Formats: sequence, structure tokens, C-alpha cells
Amino acid sequence: MQVTATRNVCERDTTKETWAPCFIVGHTRSGLTILLKILAEYTPIAGCRDQGMLMRFKDLLPFYGDLNVSNNMLRLISDILNSYEYKNLLRGPEIGAKELCDRLPAMTFAEVMNQVYLVKAATLGKDQWIEKTPYYGLRIPDLLELFPNARVIHMSRDGRDVAASVFRSKHGRKNGYVAGLYWNNHILATRRGGTLVRPGNFHELRYEDLLGDPEGTFSDLLTFLGMDPSLVEAWSKDADSVLKRNNTNKWKTQLSSRDVQLFERVAGDTLELYGYETTLPPGSRMPPGRLEARWLRIHSTCKQAVTTSGEYYRRRLVRQLQASRIRIWSLLWREKKSSKASIS
Repeated sequence: MQVTATRNVCERDTTKETWAPCFIVGHTRSGLTILLKILAEYTPIAGCRDQGMLMRFKDLLPFYGDLNVSNNMLRLISDILNSYEYKNLLRGPEIGAKELCDRLPAMTFAEVMNQVYLVKAATLGKDQWIEKTPYYGLRIPDLLELFPNARVIHMSRDGRDVAASVFRSKHGRKNGYVAGLYWNNHILATRRGGTLVRPGNFHELRYEDLLGDPEGTFSDLLTFLGMDPSLVEAWSKDADSVLKRNNTNKWKTQLSSRDVQLFERVAGDTLELYGYETTLPPGSRMPPGRLEARWLRIHSTCKQAVTTSGEYYRRRLVRQLQASRIRIWSLLWREKKSSKASIS
């Protein structure tokens, strides 16, 4: 695939003025990655994947103190640039903390992250960005706290197909009940978060719609993003070679009837809300009792522990160690300042 954005769209004088930060959210295994790639290849925006870096550092902000203090801001930027996510997931370019700090129009965390994404976009020859991290759908209020005018694209997929995909992966829920509970809660929480977004800044689409009507779905996205509708022409030529058009209803052959029923017992109403067929009628969708639910959770946890890759645990450990170092440094620094104040 090649970037096919027309020259006049890239050079519009109003682009920077009207562009708002945009985030792709949704449950994992719902086609978010392919959507990001499509937008990155066929529009003038760069695709970014920080895989949790934004929210991880937002949660750590209290340990940095007042960001208007230069040393505090430089320490925050340095930690971001040296984080596992920046180096290995976002794959941001080499840039010094002082250089990035000098680019900030305001000494805020939101501006730091905006510049981080813009630096990444610049390496791709673009000056705008869109970010994809699935679980940010659960933290839409936090996104809006940082970026009040943020746009959010929520992509959903039949949860049973999601479960079938997760079951084959090296980590994730491993039975229909736990997978259904998590999918249901994730979808509904994101939907509730969408009500907080500014009118016109929340867009929902289904993975199945992208497969079934790629041109129409892409055209709707262009309208949502305020982009040139003619960009759909190049996409329509490549859609069949990019998408797995038959990648739907895999659950009918890949999930056991028990897992399908367990899933629908906790998520059947939400499946129907999003237009998916169900096998259980509403009257028979009774969630598992307490003992059965506990056993199903234990079963999923044990199976997940056995199948999860060592790399997954290594990534978690690296992030936790960095977060612990940041907290310890902050506590020691505060103790040092407190001691100096007592002496004086």
C-alpha cells in the first residue's frame, strides 16, 4: 500500500487549526490495528500506538510535582522518552528531553504527549496523528481531561469472534463466561464514555461493516475526520487485497456450544444492541450462579497463566520497575526538600 493522500489535502491551511486529537478504541481483537493502518496509509495522518504510555504517565503525574518547574518537566519527558512503550511500541525517534521541552507551547502533560506524537508523525512525513490503544475506551474521561476536544473512534466486533481470537492467542480470557463478561463491560463502558465526548466527536463502527462495505465505512470516517472525500477512491481499489472479507462468524465453527452459551448468558443483550444474531432467546440468558462464576474465573485464570508468553510478563515487569523507580525517586526528593526546609 502507498500513501495516496492528495497534495491539496496535506497543504490545507485549516488543517492544523481544525484538527483535534483522535483516538481509536475498542476491545482487543476487534480490527483496531487494521483500521489504524488503513487511516495511516490512505489519509494525511500518522498512526501511533503507545499501548498505554499516555495513561500510565498520567497516573504517575503526582510524583513529578509542578510541571511549570523546568527540572520536573525535564524529568517527566526524560522518563517518557526512555520508557519501554516509547522505544519498543511507539518506536519514537531519538530526541533529547531538552529539545522536546523547547517545542512545548505550554508546560502541560497534554502538550508533552502531543509533541511526542508529532515527533513520531514527522518521521513519517506527516504533521497530524491518530493514536490506537484499545483500553483507552475505558478511560475516555481521562482522555477528555487531557484533550477536551478529542475525537474518539469506537470500533466493535462480534464478541464471540473476539473470544475465538483471544482463545487462540498467548494471553487473554480463556472461556466464554469470562470473555463475555469482559467484552460486555468494555463495550458498554466505552459507549457510556462516548456520551461525555463533545457532540459530533464520537464515532462508532463495526468491524463487520468495514468488511462488508469498506468504501462506505471509510467514507463515513473521512466525513467524521473532516477530510477530503476523494481519498476513498484509492482505498476502494485496494480494499479487497487489504481486508479479509470473510473474517466473520468464525465463532460458529471455532467455539464450543458451551462457550457460545456462556458468552450470550452475560452479553447477549449487548450483542443484539450492536446488531448481532444470538442463539439464546432473551428469556434463557441467566448469568451463572456465584459458585459456577467463581469456578469459571479460576479456570480462565489458570489456563491463561499456562498459555501466556514470557514476553508478556517481561513487558509488564519492565513497566512496573520504571513506575516504582519514579515513585521512589519522588519520595526521596520530597524527603530531601523537607529536610532542607527543617534545617533552614
